[in-house]
Amino acid sequence: MASMGERIKERMRALDMSATQLSSITDISKSTISAIINDRTNGITADKIFPLAHALEVDPEWLYSGVTDTKTYRAFEQVDESVYATVPMYYVHFGMGAQGLPSYEEVSTYKPLLIENRFFVEKRRNPKHCKAFIAVGDSMEPLIHDNDVVLVDTEDKEVAESYKIFAFVDNNDTLRIKYLSRKLNGSIVVKSENSDGYENELIEGDDLNKIQIIGRVIARFGNLR
Repeated sequence: MASMGERIKERMRALDMSATQLSSITDISKSTISAIINDRTNGITADKIFPLAHALEVDPEWLYSGVTDTKTYRAFEQVDESVYATVPMYYVHFGMGAQGLPSYEEVSTYKPLLIENRFFVEKRRNPKHCKAFIAVGDSMEPLIHDNDVVLVDTEDKEVAESYKIFAFVDNNDTLRIKYLSRKLNGSIVVKSENSDGYENELIEGDDLNKIQIIGRVIARFGNLR
């Protein structure tokens, strides 16, 4: 089986794309691109595999592992909307004003993710309400790794007593992915999957106005290492 670097070179030749162009499109440094295409890396994370796959118009799984038949390249411009939904990747900002709603900025270096519609049917979710984000940090490991892509249903914001994983943003524009549970007095308990160095937090009183719930995390695209 061809290596990942060889698969990338194959697609670059097919698209008549130089390493400099690939670097510009993906916002990955030329030195890193060189290391990847020459197989001089110990692994590659999701924050690189997704923009590379989109730039090269291939399935991320095929690019990483080579398990998908090379004849199944899916050019983004030719997506069959009856089969796939497109979910953009976003930055999120703490929303100001009376409504207190977070605002979103689409990440221009990423093309929207392609996710089969049947996934949303099975989850009973509407893809139009979903947004994708890059998770940062190790507080949710081993469930969610640093640089994993998480899929968030922005219509599902109700925090109940039982712990569920939510994405929320604080007034410093920091995106956080955590277990949340609401107590009877209205305060919110914040819990990490990784208990090593991460204690539970309690958000109560006026501090509740310093966070904005983005939505429930419904899936994650694992860190590829």
